[in-house]
Amino acid sequence: MVDRWVGRPFDTVDKLGLFEETLVIWTTDHGHLFGEHNLEGKPGGQPGNLYETTTRIPLMVYHLEGVGEGSSVGGLVQPQDIMPTVLEAIGAPIPTQTEGHSLWPMIDSGAASRRRYSFSGRFPPMVGGATRQPAVGHLFDGWVGSDRIVESITVTSNETTMLVGPQGRRSELYDLADDPAQRRNITGLRAEEESETRGAAIEFLREHGASPERIAPFTDGIPVAEIDQGMTLWAFRDDRERWVAFPTEQQAIELALDREGNEARAVTETTLGALLEDDPHSLIHTHGQYYWASDLT
Repeated sequence: MVDRWVGRPFDTVDKLGLFEETLVIWTTDHGHLFGEHNLEGKPGGQPGNLYETTTRIPLMVYHLEGVGEGSSVGGLVQPQDIMPTVLEAIGAPIPTQTEGHSLWPMIDSGAASRRRYSFSGRFPPMVGGATRQPAVGHLFDGWVGSDRIVESITVTSNETTMLVGPQGRRSELYDLADDPAQRRNITGLRAEEESETRGAAIEFLREHGASPERIAPFTDGIPVAEIDQGMTLWAFRDDRERWVAFPTEQQAIELALDREGNEARAVTETTLGALLEDDPHSLIHTHGQYYWASDLT
């Protein structure tokens, strides 16, 4: 499938006689989990840790004069490095405000990467309140949800990768040379490196204008908040007899219908507290996706 669809623009470039003056850069936005870490796809929320399978993406460059032909260049790079690379390749000036670094010295002469770390993350929650809908972040390739669920930031060096969780919550550190599949979490064994890597993540957020609210979970932790367990919800039981709940009765009624639009399940008024008591894994739809009831407490 890839050969077919990538072949289409290549065929067009060839038919137009432009390959002799075309620089080709092949990459993608992210990887895809096929069971690694017991995950599938690109999950968000609490299961949404960004492991190597998701963050280490291909980057291939074809230069019409064969610069770097056949070579494999090591070193950390990030997507924002592509634009200055293209500009340098064609001899155009690179704007001073550009965040990325041109990779041309790495491609042309095998120079070392200018990056000590690479950073991977998702769009954070953009709205507050358990029953409000996502405002901006859901439009991008990220996740938006409860402010109480803060996803880790992945910080990768040439030797290790660390999934930096909010202060006081689980983080994961892996030695990529000894454990490329990331099966052995060695947090607690390299305290100095963990502290330095967390500091790098926080500094990255600050340098890129993150709000104090965005940074606080990684410096101060997530404050314990009182959740109104008397909050009214409307729910029905699914085929496994598990509760599926919604903030509004209309949402529940619409999802309880069968494919022909007939009422298939009875909708019941309930509360968050009642669902927690009955089954902490009751599903609650809020912020554009489903959560276990226990996730919201």
